[in-house]
Amino acid sequence: MNTPNDRFPMSAEREWQAQEHALRCERAGAPLGAENARVGAYRLIARALRHPPLEPLPADFAAQVAARAQAAAEADDRLERLLQQLLSGGLLLAAAVVVATYGAQWLPAFTALLPAPGGDAGAWLALGAAGVALSWLGNRALERYVHLQPA
Repeated sequence: MNTPNDRFPMSAEREWQAQEHALRCERAGAPLGAENARVGAYRLIARALRHPPLEPLPADFAAQVAARAQAAAEADDRLERLLQQLLSGGLLLAAAVVVATYGAQWLPAFTALLPAPGGDAGAWLALGAAGVALSWLGNRALERYVHLQPA
């Protein structure tokens, strides 16, 4: 049980007395009477501590609990994945219906956004592709160099 606390002498002393009274009553086998609720609660705690559980936990109790938790999480993941796939399929179907219905009206607006065939767009596109290719090659070379270095 607790020991009296010097920081809170009045409340700690009352707690200590309640615990000791409950322990004495429980040892004496006195029936639960009209004592206050705190003493009654301490008597229940003392009784529970005196009588250990009927059967001990199995040696692999933690592994069993972890396996159950993992199975529950996987079941939740499967349901969530199914719902996400259904939602994605519904959105794709709705997008296909909208494009099929209104696509003919949108096509002229999108073709107007494209650059003219004889402009500088081809040169800028080639320059951008070259930059991406050089960046990718540089990263690959750096990864290979780092893996070849001794640790």
